Amino acid sequence: VRERLGLSFKSMYELRKLILQIPQLAPFYRKLIYVPGMRKPAEMFFRKPEEVLRDLWSRPNLQGKIAMVPERRFTDESKEVRLYSGFETGNRSWDLQDQLPSGATQVPISLWADKTQLSQAIGMAVNMAYPVYMTISSIAPEVQCNPSEGAHVLVALLPIVKATRGLGKVQTKFFTQRLFHDGLGEVFEGMKEAAANGMELTSANGEVRDAFPILAINSLDFPEQSLHACTRGCPKCDVNQEELGDNKLGEPRDPSQTLARIRKATQHKSPTSIDAYLKTFGLNFVLKPYWKDWEHVDIHKAMAPDILHQLYQGLIKHITRWCRTLLGDAEMDARMAALPRAHGLRHFDQGISVLQSVSGTEHRAIARQLEVVMASAGVHSRVKMALFSLIEFTFMVQAKVHSDDTLDDIRKTLDRFHEHKEIFVKLGACSNLHFPKMHALLHYTDSIREIGALHAVNTAIGERLHITQVKNGYRTSNKKKGQFGAQLCRYLNTHEAMNWLACRVASTTQKKSFDLRKRCGRADRNAIEYAKQPPARIAITQIRQAHEARRFSELLQLFLEEFIVSQLGARAIMIPPIPETNDSLVFSVWYHMHFAIPDLQTFAATDTQDIAYAHPVRRSGGSSDSTPSRFSPIFVRPGEEAGACGTDGKKKMPCLTPSLQTYSQ
Repeated sequence: VRERLGLSFKSMYELRKLILQIPQLAPFYRKLIYVPGMRKPAEMFFRKPEEVLRDLWSRPNLQGKIAMVPERRFTDESKEVRLYSGFETGNRSWDLQDQLPSGATQVPISLWADKTQLSQAIGMAVNMAYPVYMTISSIAPEVQCNPSEGAHVLVALLPIVKATRGLGKVQTKFFTQRLFHDGLGEVFEGMKEAAANGMELTSANGEVRDAFPILAINSLDFPEQSLHACTRGCPKCDVNQEELGDNKLGEPRDPSQTLARIRKATQHKSPTSIDAYLKTFGLNFVLKPYWKDWEHVDIHKAMAPDILHQLYQGLIKHITRWCRTLLGDAEMDARMAALPRAHGLRHFDQGISVLQSVSGTEHRAIARQLEVVMASAGVHSRVKMALFSLIEFTFMVQAKVHSDDTLDDIRKTLDRFHEHKEIFVKLGACSNLHFPKMHALLHYTDSIREIGALHAVNTAIGERLHITQVKNGYRTSNKKKGQFGAQLCRYLNTHEAMNWLACRVASTTQKKSFDLRKRCGRADRNAIEYAKQPPARIAITQIRQAHEARRFSELLQLFLEEFIVSQLGARAIMIPPIPETNDSLVFSVWYHMHFAIPDLQTFAATDTQDIAYAHPVRRSGGSSDSTPSRFSPIFVRPGEEAGACGTDGKKKMPCLTPSLQTYSQ
């Protein structure tokens, strides 16, 4: 077998030795870090971010997908309505470019950081990891949203250490925050020098640029935002705790002012008095934040909105619970279960009250149907208006391209929600509306104007990175504390070396690499796809009954007459009537087919996959239970304009007649 395949190794041991010969682009380093309050120094694994940056910049699969200069895009030639998509189209990119020397290239950096639990088995010791991921913000959003593209790199595994006993509550908080910032400060020390003096970056085509890496975006949930920005409450403005539910913003935070107030707090002697002093400004005590002395960095502007935790696991979660309180679990479950099945929508056949530890994906599925469920419910009209406005806001802010007009519409929708939201307090569904996630909604439109569309900065991407870059490696380790960290780093080095080699081979042979797991492009995919062989052949009588196609024979006859005239150029002829009771006349039937719908906002985005179903009632063998029928309504556009957009000239078909699919294709 080895000779036939032409393998250069005889065993897995020899294969690993060959893999280790591949150059490591950004190796891991181990360092012990100590903070007063620790029993002993803790180990930290990290890469030098400047080496990671050189690796990302030179990758062939990212060639042409990194924006080098800021851009302003408009809807038309009048240049009155601006468009926002990638980071390079936002105002922040222009502000950074103005601060750099002439001819310099800005390299905006995005960070993801969040603790994750590694051990899953009951009874095992709970192992945790604190990974930090880095990418270039100006990489195309579609690439950033696909973790298999390799645009995100693990740069550090921060230590997770408990403080020694005897420390007070305030001192323990200071210890945790200092440990985090000291760790990241060690990691990004080299980046600060590069941001001040510049560094040379060479792309895959050999171009050399004078680059300045600047921390531009932090994609974090609220606890992590507070930890990074050294704040309590809102990390972007100084709004008071009692005003978090109001429809108004505070004064924008200034990082220089934040550092000045922290320095002034050192004049107080005790940790309690320091904490009390900073609490009046909504700050936490970190004497040397990791972003201090990092040129051109505004940590408060870098805080990006968090769609996963602020909306789906935040406001959508809360308003769903409020609606359940007003409507009752039994009525809510009955309404959810009564909704018909549809492609792209999850069917809650037992309702939603039975769900435990509801994930963001499940809250998104609930949000898609909650508006319909509550539309005819016997609740106050202001409840419906607030609910409809919040759901509309949730889906509008996730657009891949925004304009000044759409951002104005988003703001009006949010104003409408704030106008009606107090009804939940009056009806007793909740006690108050003053919490950080409610206030965070006010920053969405400004953030989009600053950093572009939000789909590439969603923390859901970080949750996926935990699986591919941390948890998969942990499963291959011995899972022992103090040992699995080094083994995880070794696992990452091995797999990244293999992917690097596959990427280089693919770039030289002009072929796609299977390791990159890229989806088919539009040129490689048919607009309509279905199985090569039909799953069933059904008599015409059964089609009329099971598929509820009463006029099947009549429409098929009409179609054949038009087909002969249009395709064969023959004169109009009369097709003999098709017998409706002839069981020997059978047709090939497909139960579902796939439609590839192009993204209308950005050409680089992947196509949306829709499925049209034509399933009659199905019964399990020997069981009285049956699966209900499912027929998808579709639009058919006849003629040469079948590829155009819109619904003009289309005919709506209440059910998908499988026999017509082959002819229409």
